[in-house]
Amino acid sequence: MADTGAPAIQQWVESNYGGTFQTKENTVAVGAGVTQLVDHDFERIGLVFVNTGAAAATIAPNKAAIITNGILLVAAGGSLTVNVRDDLVLPGFEWSAISSGAGTTVYVLQVVRFKGIEK
Repeated sequence: MADTGAPAIQQWVESNYGGTFQTKENTVAVGAGVTQLVDHDFERIGLVFVNTGAAAATIAPNKAAIITNGILLVAAGGSLTVNVRDDLVLPGFEWSAISSGAGTTVYVLQVVRFKGIEK
């Protein structure tokens, strides 16, 4: 890899995923009803979910997470990371969540192949 003056992470991602990227961060409130964490986006190459709240949450790569069927994120730090290299199409799916008790919060970090300037 030639030294372009760009940071090492940027150079690695660009060479391995065919272009520049942007990151998007959000914290989503999740309660007893199904809540969308991220929409469907097949330009997304990686996702990180961290339960930052006081109650457990169940997440799923679809529009209808169910408490008894999905990926459990325990309270105060349960996490899941998916990327296109290891998990194929999973980062591109819509993901939803539901809380097992009182409302909780889920931190979401997305890595998306750059598609243009967003405002």
